[in-house]
Parts: sequence; structure tokens; C-alpha cells
Amino acid sequence: MPSILSVPRRVRIVLVAAAVLTMFVLAADSPPGRARPGGDHEALQPVPIEPGTVATRRARLAGVYAMTVTRVIDGDTVEARVAVWLGQEIVTKVRLRGVDAPEIHGACGAERELAIAARDRLAQLVGGGPVLLGHVGGDKYFGRVVGDLFVGETNLSDILLAEGLARPYQGGRRKGWCAFAGR
Repeated sequence: MPSILSVPRRVRIVLVAAAVLTMFVLAADSPPGRARPGGDHEALQPVPIEPGTVATRRARLAGVYAMTVTRVIDGDTVEARVAVWLGQEIVTKVRLRGVDAPEIHGACGAERELAIAARDRLAQLVGGGPVLLGHVGGDKYFGRVVGDLFVGETNLSDILLAEGLARPYQGGRRKGWCAFAGR
């Protein structure tokens, strides 16, 4: 059987990062709603998970994590380097909780134009200073988490919603953007 040391260093780092993130997701849960930096974090206490229990996608991590956005993928997803422990960072994709932005490869030209505007606005928002990640949970796609992104006390999802660059999304089938984008 091959040793873990025979696996390339980059692959080992990715495996360790995935394991650390999985441990965080399995270790805590918090009540529904948005966590806000400086808010009432006493209510967000970790919940012990019994051995052998599988956490659902609804499990949430209490706390707020400093992150550096390395790439804005679209209007509701970024790639970031997240500080998960003293001197420990992972790189992961983060989808903004509670919003749906149009797709860059959308079904019509109006959707694509709105998607580019949403992506560019999100890039502008995250480029203005330190970004915090809160209320972290699992996503339906492996390798990505869902969370609230903050610059200061401002939730970036709220800005995208207020500016009409995204719409509320609580899971399930998403609606098309072509009719909406043409208004």
C-alpha cells in the first residue's frame, strides 16, 4: 500500500484542508438567521456531534473567520483563503448565503449582462478591505461552503439584493433570469 508521503505535496495539503473544513462543519451548529460580526455570538454555541453521526448541510459553524478573496467567480461565489486557526488557512469557494445571482453563461444576453454587473460589483465590494466570513455551512457541491460575507458590519448579500443584482434564494429550484433581466 502506498504511503501518504508518496502523494504529491499539493494533494496532501488539499486533503488536509478538506479534512479540517469537514471537522469544522461536523463540530458545530447554530440557530437559523444571519450571524453578524460583533453581534450576539453567545447564542451561537457549538453543538457536540455524537460519534458516527453525519451532519446535514444545515449544520453551521459559529464564529466569524477572516478571509482574503483570491478570485470572484460570479455574483454569488468567490474563492478565498480563509484563516481557520492560528497560522492555518484553507482555500475554498464560498457561496453567498440567501442570494441567487444571474449566471455568466446564462440563457440570454440580458442575463449575461446582469451576471457580469453582479460579478463586478461583488469584486468591488470585496476589494475594499478585510472580508469576514460568518455563519458557515456546507453546500450541495463538494469543495464549496455557504456563508455570509461581511465588510465591516455590512452583509454583502444585502447590498446585492438592494441593488437588484441578486434575488433572495432559500434553496430549491432557481428561477430563470431572462424575464427578470429584461425589465
